[in-house]
Amino acid sequence: MKLRRILVAIEFPGEADQPGLDKALRLAQAQRARVELCHIVYDPGVAAYGGRAAQRDVENVVALRKAQLDRLVELRAGAARGLRVTTRVEWARPAHEAIVAAAETFDADLVVGQSGRRGFVRHLLTYVDWQLIRHCRRPLLLVKSAEPWRRPSILAAIDPLHAHDKPAALDRAILAAGHSLARALGGRLHAYHAFLPAVRFVPGTALEPLPVLAPPAEQRRHERAVRARVLRVTRAARLPAGRVCIESAEPARGLPAHAADRHAAIVVLGAVSRGPLQRWLLGSTAEKVLDALNCDVLVVPPSAPRRRRRTVRPARRVRAGSG
Repeated sequence: MKLRRILVAIEFPGEADQPGLDKALRLAQAQRARVELCHIVYDPGVAAYGGRAAQRDVENVVALRKAQLDRLVELRAGAARGLRVTTRVEWARPAHEAIVAAAETFDADLVVGQSGRRGFVRHLLTYVDWQLIRHCRRPLLLVKSAEPWRRPSILAAIDPLHAHDKPAALDRAILAAGHSLARALGGRLHAYHAFLPAVRFVPGTALEPLPVLAPPAEQRRHERAVRARVLRVTRAARLPAGRVCIESAEPARGLPAHAADRHAAIVVLGAVSRGPLQRWLLGSTAEKVLDALNCDVLVVPPSAPRRRRRTVRPARRVRAGSG
């Protein structure tokens, strides 16, 4: 995952504390990437009646938010030294569509988002977060933790058995992205796979099949087969077997627990295609995992789009940008 351009979605530009921006700048310094800060604003009360007065109000709001973004960059002059950092403010709705369009226009290799939740729900994803996961065609880093990265442990969640309809190439993309982050941040990559025990089906009431655990000998054969498949994938990615965890567990519980035990700073997950519109869906298991994780999450789509410059504009927009 080569990073040339990083788009950072800023939800509250008036706040000085911006861990998502700080982490994006660190990645940019490691790979000499260009960075753009993007803020989407819309207030139906301002635009309700239209006319020149409303248009002036919109322009004033956009200009104010633009000044706040520029101030965020000024406060990080040291972290941004040597980087090309630009800012963009757009009056548009819905916010996730405008962010996705900005990522396409900027030709971003990575989109960084930061949840605006506070208090005991700070690690839960917002509506915009979920919509970005489902619609963004670029790798998406969701910053859920304010803890800075210090030689981070990075955990790649893979599924070489494709139990959740993941394409084979996606596991390779997940591991490649994990390796790239580990090199950029001076961290170490680990891999994790949770599998369910082997079951057999016997006749139940009303002729419905009833699942029962397979005999111990069959369980051992099943575990050996799973281990062989997982290690084949990780070996191809040049990941030592000592850094691969394979366990029999419910994935929605096993992955968050293992990430916590490993003190993982970033978990790398894969999204799967939802159809011809190229919207991504993680699946019910992964969606449960996302809210349970307290660390940052990198969501990797099945295939990154080829680098090309496109302009996709949502309806009704007032823009202020630099660069």
